[in-house]
Amino acid sequence: MQWRKFMLIFLWLLYVSECRDFHSDPTSDSAQVIRGQIKSSRDELRRSEGVGGYEDGSLLELHRMKNVLEEEGIERTSQVGQTLLHFINVFQLYLPRSDLVNPQCQRDLRAIYVAMLHLKDLAKNGTIWPIKLVDSWGKFSDGVLEGNVKELGFFHECLDIHHPQHNYAGSSLLHRLRQSNPRRGTIENGETEGWKTYGAAAESNDYDANFEGQYCLLTYAPKSSERASTGDMKGSPHGLGMPSLSILSSPDLLALMAYATCMPSTCTTDELWASVNSELAESGVQVASVDCQTKNQHLVLNTPETVGIVLLVLVCILLVVATLCDQILYLPRWSHHRNGPLKYLLTFSLTQNLTKLFHLDTGKSNQVISSIHGIRFLSITWVILCHQYGFSANAAQNIGELPKMTLSTLFQIILNGTFSVDTFFLMSGILVTISLLSHLTRVGRFSPLIYYLHRILRLLPPMVLTLMLLATLSELVVSGPLSGYLQPFLRACRHNWWMDLTLTTNLILPHLPDMGPQYQGGTCLGHTWYVDVDTQLFIFMPLVLLPLYFYPRKGRVWLGVMTFISCLIPAIIVGVEHTWPTILLKNDPSASYMYKVYMMPWCRAGPYLVGAWYGYIIHTASHKPSLATLKPWQVLCGWVLAVGAALSVLLGIAPYNYVNVPDTVPDFPRALAILYGGFARAVWAAAVGWVVLACHWGYGGPVDWFLSHPIWQPFSRLTYTMYLTSVPIQLVVSVSIVRLSYYSHIVKVQETCGIIFLTFFAALFVSLASEAPVLRLEKLLLRPTAPLPVREESESEESRPLHDPTQDDDDDNTSHSSQGEASSGGVKYQSLRNEV
Repeated sequence: MQWRKFMLIFLWLLYVSECRDFHSDPTSDSAQVIRGQIKSSRDELRRSEGVGGYEDGSLLELHRMKNVLEEEGIERTSQVGQTLLHFINVFQLYLPRSDLVNPQCQRDLRAIYVAMLHLKDLAKNGTIWPIKLVDSWGKFSDGVLEGNVKELGFFHECLDIHHPQHNYAGSSLLHRLRQSNPRRGTIENGETEGWKTYGAAAESNDYDANFEGQYCLLTYAPKSSERASTGDMKGSPHGLGMPSLSILSSPDLLALMAYATCMPSTCTTDELWASVNSELAESGVQVASVDCQTKNQHLVLNTPETVGIVLLVLVCILLVVATLCDQILYLPRWSHHRNGPLKYLLTFSLTQNLTKLFHLDTGKSNQVISSIHGIRFLSITWVILCHQYGFSANAAQNIGELPKMTLSTLFQIILNGTFSVDTFFLMSGILVTISLLSHLTRVGRFSPLIYYLHRILRLLPPMVLTLMLLATLSELVVSGPLSGYLQPFLRACRHNWWMDLTLTTNLILPHLPDMGPQYQGGTCLGHTWYVDVDTQLFIFMPLVLLPLYFYPRKGRVWLGVMTFISCLIPAIIVGVEHTWPTILLKNDPSASYMYKVYMMPWCRAGPYLVGAWYGYIIHTASHKPSLATLKPWQVLCGWVLAVGAALSVLLGIAPYNYVNVPDTVPDFPRALAILYGGFARAVWAAAVGWVVLACHWGYGGPVDWFLSHPIWQPFSRLTYTMYLTSVPIQLVVSVSIVRLSYYSHIVKVQETCGIIFLTFFAALFVSLASEAPVLRLEKLLLRPTAPLPVREESESEESRPLHDPTQDDDDDNTSHSSQGEASSGGVKYQSLRNEV
C-alpha cells in the first residue's frame, strides 16, 4: 500500500518535470503516458484505501483543496498555485507527522498548514515565508534517468526563514474548506493528526508559533541497510569519492536518491526520520540518514575551535614580530644583534623566507638536476586533478553518464593517476642516492643519527601544524547541504591524529576494524600513508647504498637483486591472493589490493630502487663525464622506449578498467595481472627516469626547456605542503557546495585550477609558519664549529655542486618533497648536510 503511495508521488514528480502544469501541452506523448500512470495509480490507491485515504484522510482532503483553489481563482501556473500543488503532493515526505512530534513542533507544523490555506492572502500582504519554505525544498526535475536524483534544494533560502506570530482565524478560504467537508465541524483541536486538526487549530486563536527554518538532507537506501546515526551523514569522508558506478545497473535509482527539505527548527531529526520512514514502511526503501542544520550552527565556538583560534593567532603574531624585528635589524645601529639570540627569532621572518621561496635561479649548471622542479609541479597537479574527479563524483547531476566517460582510452590518464606516486618514489630514490653517495665521497663516514633526525625534523612540523588547523578550525569554514560529511573526518582528526605522526599509517590502516569502533573513521591525514612508505624506504636505503659505495661491484649486484625482488613480491601477492594488479574502477569491498599491495613498502620499493639506479648513474657520470656522452641512435632509442613504455603502462589496461552498464567488464587474465602488478610501476619509473637523465645530460631538447624553466622552482619548493593541504581543501570544498554541477572534463579542469589556487596559499602559510623556520633552526642548531667554505655558504640551492643537490643554504626554505596520488600522497626527502 505504502509503495503505491510512494510511486504515485514519484510519478507526479516526473510529470511535473515533463509538463510544468496540467494545462501545458496535454497532447505530449510523454506527458500523456505519465499522466495516465498517475491516474491509474491514484485510482488503484483510492480503491484500496477507501474514503479514508491516509490514516487521517488527508490525501482526499488535499484533492478537495485543489477544487477549492480553482474556485478561488488561484492559477496553478502562478507561484502560489505551484507552491500549493507541490506542498499538497509531497508534504508527507518533507515534513514530520504531527502525531510523532513534540508539542512545539506540532504547534509550528499547524502554523505551516494554516499558512498554506491562507497562502493567497498572505502573498498579497507581502508575507512569503510559506512560499520560500516550499521553494527551498529539493524537488526532482530533469535528468532523473541520467542519475539526477539528488536534489539539494536551496540551503540559504531555508535558513533565512523566520516565522513570527500570526493569527489566521476568520479566513474565508478556511471557511470554504470546512464547508466542503462537513465532518470537520465535529473535529476537536488536537484529537487527530494531519489536516483534520487544521480547522480547529485555526479557530482556537492560540497561534504563538515562532521558528526558524531548519535545512535537512535525507538519503535513501534499500530496506536491508541499517540506518545511519541521525545528525551525521552516512559514511566516511571517503564516501565523497568515486562511487561504485555498478549500482546504476539496477533499475532502481532510489538507492542513489537524496533530497532536501525545510522544516521548523523546533522539530528534531529523529522525528523527521521516523515520519518519513512511516510513509515508506512497505516501499522497500528507507531513510538511510538525515542531516539537519540551522542558521550559523557551524559557527559555534567550542573548546577545539577556541584553542585553534588562539594557536593560530599566536603563530601569526610570531611571524609578524619576527618580520618587524628583521626589518629593524637592517638598521646600522641594530645590525650587530643579528648574530645574537635574536637570530633564532629571525628564522620566522616572512621577508627572508619569502625571498628564498620565490627566488628564481636562471643560470644553467651541469651540477643541477633542474628538470625535477617541473616534474614535481606537474605531478602534484596530476594528483590534484585525479582527486578532483573522485571527490566531486557524488555531487554530479549526471552521475548516470559517468560510465560513458570511462569508456574513452584517454580517460585512463585520470584513472591511472596512481602512477604519479611512483614518479615521486623515483625522484626520492634519485636524490637520496646522489646525496648519500656524495656525502660518503666527501667525508667517508655515515652518521645514522643525523640522517634520520634530519628527516623527522623536516617532515613532522608541517604535518603537526596541518593537523592542528584541521582538528580545530575546519568546521568553522564549512557550510552547506553536505557539511555533515565532514563529521567523520573531524572526529578522526580529533581522536586519531597521533596515528599520522607515527609515520606508520600505511601499516595501521588495514587493522583499524580490529582496533575498536573509535578508530574505524580512519585517520585525519590518511593520504600521508605515502609519507610513511617513503620514510620506511628511506630508513632502508643505507642498507642498499652503503655496499654500493664501499664495494661497488658487489653493491651493483646487490642493488640489482633488491630491485628484482621489489618487483617479484607484488607479482607473487597478486598471483597468490588473486588481487587486482592495480587500482581499478570495479568495486572492491575488501580493499585487498589497497591493503596488501598498494600501501605496503615492500611492494612499492621498485620505483624507489629504479631511482637509486639513476642516481648512481648520475653520480658516477659526474666523476666520469664520458658516461654522459650518448650517440644519436642511443638518444633516439631511449626516447622511443621511454615514451612507448609509459604509454603502455598508462593506457594498456583500458580494456579492463572502465564501467559498462549493464554489461560486465572483463577480468584481467591472471598471467597479465601478475606481470602488470609486479613490473608496471617499475617500468613507469624507468621511463620517467630516462626523461630526468636525458634532460640532465643535455638530450631533452624542448622537454628540458619546459621542465627546467625557472618558473617551476617556487611551486616545486611547496610540493610537500601542497601535498599535505590539497586533500583536506578538496574535502572542505566538496562538502561546502550548495548546488550540484554537471560532471564534464572542462568542469573538472576548472575546479582543479581553483583547488590549486587555494592549495597554493594554504601551502604557503604552512611552509612559512613551520617548514621554513624549522629548516633554518636546524641549520643553526646543528651548525659545525668550523665555518663552511665561502662558496658553499653563498651559493643558492640550484647552483650547488651535484654531490649535494638538495642542500639548502643558511636561509633557504626550499621544500624537497615528493608527492603521490590520493590515496597516495607525497613524501618529503632531504639530503644529508655537509656536517653529517
